[in-house]
Amino acid sequence: PLPPAPPQPPPSPPRCGVPFDLVLVLDRSGSMQAFVSDLRELALFVLEQVDLDRGRAAIVAFSGVALTLSGLTHDRAALYATIEQLTAGGATQIDAGLMAAKDVFSSAGAAPAVGGSSLHSVVWLLSDGVQSNGDKGAIEAAAAVKASGVTIFAVGLGDASRPTLDAMASQPTDLHSYMGSDLQA
Repeated sequence: PLPPAPPQPPPSPPRCGVPFDLVLVLDRSGSMQAFVSDLRELALFVLEQVDLDRGRAAIVAFSGVALTLSGLTHDRAALYATIEQLTAGGATQIDAGLMAAKDVFSSAGAAPAVGGSSLHSVVWLLSDGVQSNGDKGAIEAAAAVKASGVTIFAVGLGDASRPTLDAMASQPTDLHSYMGSDLQA
């Protein structure tokens, strides 16, 4: 007799049913060098949860400066290709990444949702470090982004400061701020 077939892999989680615009703000500073392949994998996983037929996504990467690698788009393949090109190097300027995300939302304008209202705007920030010139600038930038109506999820690992993540994240922080020891957590 033949051995039993291996079990089927678990199904992928369903995509979020609520449409929203998402900007991934990804730390590509030098301290991320050891994590860059994991960073790509995690960013792809997050994007897989987004219904890009109804919402849009963009990618901002930061080190000593922030770069908008992709504006808000429905094009999943283009976003995936952009993520696959991420490299690491430089300082950590979280504030620059957050302000670039705010600019992405401002320049794209509010997208209409089903029913005519605007889509909700969300930033998903991933960083493993502390802002190079102190956390005050990152916290102030996050406050400006949140004041513009954007929800921030702050995800930190390694040497990231939990109090800074909580200060940057939207309220309640138990839903919007996460700290992990690595990208596999």
